[in-house]
Amino acid sequence: MHLLAPILILVALQGPSPAPRIVGDVPQQNSRASNQATSGDERGTEQSPFVVKFLPAEKTKQESEEDAQDRQEKASSDWWIVRLTGVLALVAFLQLLVFGYQAKKLRETVESAKEQSSAMERHISEAARSANAMEGVAKSLEVTAEASQQAAVASQQSIASLRQQMRAWLTIIVGGGIPQERDKNLKFDARPIILNTGLTPARNVRYQIKAAILPVPLPPDFDFSLPKQELGAGGNCIGAHQNAQMMAVADDYAPDEDIEGIKSGKDRALYSWGLVTYEDVLGGPSHKTQFCQQLTWLSDGKVFGSGVIAWS
Repeated sequence: MHLLAPILILVALQGPSPAPRIVGDVPQQNSRASNQATSGDERGTEQSPFVVKFLPAEKTKQESEEDAQDRQEKASSDWWIVRLTGVLALVAFLQLLVFGYQAKKLRETVESAKEQSSAMERHISEAARSANAMEGVAKSLEVTAEASQQAAVASQQSIASLRQQMRAWLTIIVGGGIPQERDKNLKFDARPIILNTGLTPARNVRYQIKAAILPVPLPPDFDFSLPKQELGAGGNCIGAHQNAQMMAVADDYAPDEDIEGIKSGKDRALYSWGLVTYEDVLGGPSHKTQFCQQLTWLSDGKVFGSGVIAWS
């Protein structure tokens, strides 16, 4: 028995005896040999290397809390960035709407300005054509007059007579007036009318006028002076058989008890007087017309002029 035990141990150490090769047993022998080799020498060999795996050190509780806090702050920061981006997108959208509205209004303003400009151009064009036509007539008359003057002295006299007949003649007629109404802040005012009775337009028409409550009749030495101011350069144009209205307001209110007497022209009445200057479109020196009117009101409210004077 003592000899058998060492022999068995030696046999066991030498491994199993060769046996016939069986395909199904090869993996088991290899696996068994591997297990035996591993259990025999744990340091590893070239055929079975020893692998060392490094495991990370476990984090402390404080480090875990700090990591969790960092993740929470990052998530909160990302959420604020998302909301801020949304607000910026909304602001950009609102600005786009405002810019679109402004562009629409600007387009409407430009179109309205274009329409007004077109209307103004048409109006100016019509006025220019009318003025050119009138100037053409005047120039044509001047050419005819000059040709006639060159023909003979008799023709010159005829042309001079024709000028007198065709030139503008401005006269003053009674236009109307407003009686005093103190509760409506209305004073007596006169509104005479300038009437062109000639055959050609009067240009550069300018006037001065004054109104006052004066005794009836006027004193023979009454001073028809006007406000000391020069007539401005230029003026209106009044066509043939056309008219224009003037207006002059009395300086002060009349006593209320005298209103009816003034309207009837019993002792005092509303007077207006003035000066009108103009030029004839055919040329020549400037002309002037002076006037004085006394206004009274009839029972039906119509204005009547008496003692009307106009001279050139």
